[in-house]
Amino acid sequence: MEYTEALHEWTESLRQIHLPRWQELPTLSLYMDQVLVYINDNLSFLNIEPVVEMEHEKRKEEKILTASMINNYVKQRLIPKPEKKRYHREQLACLIVYVLLKQVLPLTDIQKGIRIQLEVCGGDFEKAYDIFCRQLEVSFACVSHMTFGQFIEEETYSQMARSNLGTSMAALSLATKLYAQKVLSLNH
Repeated sequence: MEYTEALHEWTESLRQIHLPRWQELPTLSLYMDQVLVYINDNLSFLNIEPVVEMEHEKRKEEKILTASMINNYVKQRLIPKPEKKRYHREQLACLIVYVLLKQVLPLTDIQKGIRIQLEVCGGDFEKAYDIFCRQLEVSFACVSHMTFGQFIEEETYSQMARSNLGTSMAALSLATKLYAQKVLSLNH
């Protein structure tokens, strides 16, 4: 497939990214292996180019989230401890946010941003998480449209509340980083 076609196809898929909203997250608590499958499947769009193993010369996808990462996040108190080795919606939402934003921000900044977003939303975790998902999808759509010289009519950053500006810029950083990685992977 030629470069322009491949980029166009990928850019179209970027417009279609949908992060699971709070109400779409599993209502039943999950064990570690189920959490890993759920998050790795839902965030698979982060894998731009599979990793090549030198010894075996076969391709495999990187794991976006591993059990050791989750254990470290719990130890660092970045996410609440699981109850009886089971993870609930709040932990899943936190993991999704950390996995996405760690691509562009240090974990301490993400933790601070989560606290700020929760304060702005009056402690409503569902609202804060859904706002984050919406902002990320809007950022993906913006980058996708810019590729083709288009502009989408969304809330401009000058109209946005200061409380949402940090989250929006982090989301836009992630979208542009993924786009740059895709362009680079198509050019090698």
